[in-house]
Amino acid sequence: MDQQKILSLFKKINYNTEDNEDGKNYRYFHPLRVLKMSLFIIGRSGLVKKINKDVVFVLALFHDLGRNEKLIRENGLINSKKNFDRNNLFLFKKYINSKLENKDTINYLEKVTQDFSLKKYKFWESKIVRDADNLDEIGVLNFWRMANYAGKHKQDIKEIIDYYYGFDRNDKIRKTKNFFIPFSKKIAKWRMKEMDAIMKKFKKANNVE
Repeated sequence: MDQQKILSLFKKINYNTEDNEDGKNYRYFHPLRVLKMSLFIIGRSGLVKKINKDVVFVLALFHDLGRNEKLIRENGLINSKKNFDRNNLFLFKKYINSKLENKDTINYLEKVTQDFSLKKYKFWESKIVRDADNLDEIGVLNFWRMANYAGKHKQDIKEIIDYYYGFDRNDKIRKTKNFFIPFSKKIAKWRMKEMDAIMKKFKKANNVE
């Protein structure tokens, strides 16, 4: 597979795109981090021989294709969490599969994409990308997302802190327990400690008990 060709397609589709929830270019930089983390998990988990790395490469880059607002508008689709699965499968078939040359890769990618989009996670490739996707939400980046949301919704500092301890932290812990790869859980636990340390300093800096 020509990875540079796929990367060029990814940049063409995702660079400079808006996102209602997470701001401009989140859908560009987030998949790049998911790809990097996916490859890291593969290398550190002894799964190299079991994995189709070409499929992981493509799925990691385009796993959120069903949330690309520009493509959704262009294709007359409905942008909602309820329609994400259908949008993802439709857009993969239209924009991604047609760009690949190896028929075996295309056929397998279709199965894995469906598995990932429908949250079945029967394939290792789906499991790895899902773990990497969730890991990207745990850590310093999470505070950027919270700040972006707080700015749009005019939240004050106490509201941000209450949200973290009242919902967000527990949600991340729940996701940590549901990781598929043991090595992913180790990364998640370390990142949770990092998040707690940052929030503790944030509370102290703003004199919030």
